[in-house]
Amino acid sequence: FIYVEKIKPLGLTGLANLGNTCYINSAIQCIANTPIFTQFILSGKYRGEINVENKITQGKIGIAFSSLLESLWEGKEYIYPKNFKSVIASCDTRWSDNKMFKNLYNFF
Repeated sequence: FIYVEKIKPLGLTGLANLGNTCYINSAIQCIANTPIFTQFILSGKYRGEINVENKITQGKIGIAFSSLLESLWEGKEYIYPKNFKSVIASCDTRWSDNKMFKNLYNFF
């Protein structure tokens, strides 16, 4: 037998469902596969655009989302977006309950 390593194309990483996160996961996948946005994040150019002076989030959501997007492009089979979900909940307690995540329009 000749062992040939299976090569997985980048950008095909799945997001594990954390309760009711399947709707938000779908939106994240759409955004993560928008070429111009993904290039902006993966190039690191976004770092100067994050508003760390925001009184509510201090840029935490932008940082967590960019980290999540970078993870999606590492070639893993799937990831758990726990950190992203917990950062959102820490900035707005309404998101600490999974009920809000099932209504995607609440997020955007």
